[in-house]
Amino acid sequence: MANGYSILGVPVDVSIWTLMMIITALVVLAGLMAGLIISVFSLDKDRLKVLAQRSETVEGRRARRLLLVLQNPHWVLVTLVVVDSAATEMLPLLFNVLLSPVEAVIMSVILLVICGEIIPEAVFTHHALALSSALAYLVLALMVVTAPISWPVGKVLDWCVGSRSGVAFKRGQLREVIRYRAAQLYDIHGDDDDETAPPRESSLDTREPRLMHQLETQIMLGVLSLSEYVGSSVLKKSIRATFTVHRDAVVSKRMVQSMVTHKLNHIPVYSDVGNPSNVTQVLELRLLLFFAYCEEGASIRIRDLPLLPLPRYSADTPCNLLLDYLRASPLQVVALTSPDNAARVVGIISASDVVELVHRTSFDTAYVESHRPQQGSVVQSFRAHNASMTHETNQMLLNDMST
Repeated sequence: MANGYSILGVPVDVSIWTLMMIITALVVLAGLMAGLIISVFSLDKDRLKVLAQRSETVEGRRARRLLLVLQNPHWVLVTLVVVDSAATEMLPLLFNVLLSPVEAVIMSVILLVICGEIIPEAVFTHHALALSSALAYLVLALMVVTAPISWPVGKVLDWCVGSRSGVAFKRGQLREVIRYRAAQLYDIHGDDDDETAPPRESSLDTREPRLMHQLETQIMLGVLSLSEYVGSSVLKKSIRATFTVHRDAVVSKRMVQSMVTHKLNHIPVYSDVGNPSNVTQVLELRLLLFFAYCEEGASIRIRDLPLLPLPRYSADTPCNLLLDYLRASPLQVVALTSPDNAARVVGIISASDVVELVHRTSFDTAYVESHRPQQGSVVQSFRAHNASMTHETNQMLLNDMST
């Protein structure tokens, strides 16, 4: 028994083993509070809200549990500090019952530094979300216990300091974050692309998801770069080099063959004979299938076919605005005009041109070698689908014209 000693003037009459258990509990409590102070406030609240939307995942459940605690961040902070301070200050007093004052101070410092600071903070830093969510209900209980002290102080901090603002990245910063993350993935998995390495049993399960992560990174970088490019940057050829037809032209077999040769889906139409560049309408190539139902020898002009108005945008319009329009428009093509003269058309672009820009601007030199076999996969897939549809239409047109 530890008789003859007192703590803060209160006589103690407990066994040494009971004191050791109390000391161990205080060290653990101090360590938990120190780790929670680091982990809880290192997590961004906005990121937790995003994770909380994924209700079917473990991270989503953990985020929702932790958000219950972070509704009152200053109250939580004061609670953790108060409990941590109380546990820390109690240790020397308890050790003083068993040891001399100098030995009590030395033992308290050693235990608190190693078991109450270094180890908990190292563990909680690497597993912040998992450990913080697991201890969320303990924190709520401590908030209630310490409410007479922690709640008023937390309210004062709310008034004086204000709420904590979330992290908001600008476009360029977000792009660098994505590049940094992609570089990390490449550093971790870069050796997996070695074709000379023996195949692993789990390669079929792990390789494809990682490649999809790389492809998603490419697309995100390209989309974030769209606003830095204008319509003229995706223009492949001028309007003078583009195949156009006059609205009074007679549709003939030679004209259709020329359209098919140029691999066009949309044919620009102009009205002014003296200015073929001033295109105002567009003809969809598939509409020429109406020839299958025309009488032999019938003369059909372009104006007799359903023509669609060709929208115009300035050549200095940002590509993100152009893509937004093309995505919603059934026509999928727009005419670009000169920034100095809105009446002068300089070229025509399609949705596939902007999609190709998204893919082309998404590569980073840090990991271009790893992505080289995938380069153009998105655009190739997009073009392959359009090419197959166009090829079928062209064959039908040529068959109809030959008959």
